[in-house]
Amino acid sequence: MLQHRYYGESFPSGSEDQAFQNACALGFLSSEQALAYYAQLITDIKKNPSKEDCPVFVGGESYGGSKSCFKETSESCYNTIRNSWSEIDRIASEANGLVALGKIFSSCNPLNSSQELKDYLELMFMISAQFHNPPDFFFENVCNAIDGAPEGTRILVRTAAGLNASIFGNQQSSVPSISIDCRVLEDISDSIVALYTEQGAHFLDLYPSSLSGPDWLVALREKEKQILHIGLLSSMPNMINNT
Repeated sequence: MLQHRYYGESFPSGSEDQAFQNACALGFLSSEQALAYYAQLITDIKKNPSKEDCPVFVGGESYGGSKSCFKETSESCYNTIRNSWSEIDRIASEANGLVALGKIFSSCNPLNSSQELKDYLELMFMISAQFHNPPDFFFENVCNAIDGAPEGTRILVRTAAGLNASIFGNQQSSVPSISIDCRVLEDISDSIVALYTEQGAHFLDLYPSSLSGPDWLVALREKEKQILHIGLLSSMPNMINNT
């Protein structure tokens, strides 16, 4: 598995902060660069004569799976989280506002800025959405806590109940438009196949299978195996002719 990530000294321009201030370094953090790495890796592997005609299977996960959780779970939860960003900034701008925010979210240490709080909430929200796996369904539990607060509960108290915040910030969009933008529901071609399930989560189909797995997950994995099998069979004539 190839992942487009940087660690330690490999980070462009030396650090994350420096990279985001350097237009040239930002190119190394783009989705286009990630695709270029994949293309280069495949090209290099196929330079080996024994692998020249081997088929390549590419799977996409993560972004689409996590973002589509919003629509499938609760629109009121989404709206609460989204509106919390401006409320955090508003309270932070007041006298002793950071102290008040620290109390609402029970921070272990004094907050230095509203952004520090939002960064933490963003991370927690992202993790709960990406790993919304059965039987725990983390994201659903988060939204149940937010939506289940008594009527009249302040927005940040609701958000704190779910320990989450939206990764979409002040972006002007709606839940339906985000859902449409972040997932592919139909096959693009015979070789680019979209598999969709109402209860999917981050990399769930790639985890080890178990006898206790739900029927829909078992069926999804079987469909994936069929696609891989067909792909291998279609590539065999070329492989045989070149051996």
